[in-house]
Amino acid sequence: MGSSSSVSYSYVAILRCKATPLSDWVCPEFSGKVVKGFIHSIPELGYVKNLYEMPSKPKPLSISPLMLEGKPLVGTRKTAVPRGSVLSFEIRVAVPSMDEVPLVTQQFDEEVVFGGTRFRVWLEEVEVVGREGIRLGLPRGYLARIRFVSPALLSSKLMAPPLDTFLKKVSRVRNYVLYPSMGHLFSYLAKLWNALFPDDPVSRKYTAEWSAYFVGRLAEVAIKVVDYSSKPMTVVYDARRRPRGFVGWALIEVPYLGKRVFEMFDKLLGLAKVMGVGKSRAIGFGYVTVDVVQKR
Repeated sequence: MGSSSSVSYSYVAILRCKATPLSDWVCPEFSGKVVKGFIHSIPELGYVKNLYEMPSKPKPLSISPLMLEGKPLVGTRKTAVPRGSVLSFEIRVAVPSMDEVPLVTQQFDEEVVFGGTRFRVWLEEVEVVGREGIRLGLPRGYLARIRFVSPALLSSKLMAPPLDTFLKKVSRVRNYVLYPSMGHLFSYLAKLWNALFPDDPVSRKYTAEWSAYFVGRLAEVAIKVVDYSSKPMTVVYDARRRPRGFVGWALIEVPYLGKRVFEMFDKLLGLAKVMGVGKSRAIGFGYVTVDVVQKR
């Protein structure tokens, strides 16, 4: 298997899973690492496990944190979860061909141990989306609502012009935006699209780096944020790491600037829906949902 920069992917497999602790359990502050632990413990998820060994970034993989009664188990505090509670999570994997889809979507119903607690973990539902189906389906005149379910880590450098001299000056900057910036969001999505689908880039006129930058600039100017609610969130991932991103939602209006541009933004919103946004999607950050909302 090649890196995501050399492979062009054709499908995204979405695995909707459930888990239940077989005894009372205290969930760690950020449950994305629990989902990653499940993946490493279930033989049928060997294909997904191997993706963590890929050196390339961004990875063709995103996972959700554990969800309990519709709420993500993320933050700075541990959560008591009673025995028998039903938790849900998703695994989203880009695959190069239909031949590899069965390797990702093998049925499983296993007992696994995480942190000394035994769980039953099972696959409940599978959805496979072809590349041509990666779009939100946003009609003209409607709004898109993006919910940032787990903290999004969008680097401030996403809006840096890809000039060697400039990038050298900011090479040590490690900042993340703490609100739903349309420029940073769509620059990241354009960058992710170009990495996953290099034979179908956002733009053939510019390099992948410049096209992502220009898409971000266009989004910053043209996309109207109708309403939003967000808050910064620091996550206790482990003893050393404390990533700080944001959660919340944004209601946006994509203007019609011609068919090609409108369809591009629609595709990028569809990509966010199936692959998430920002850094560390493979360990549960940047999990989002996107839906269409009628104007009031």
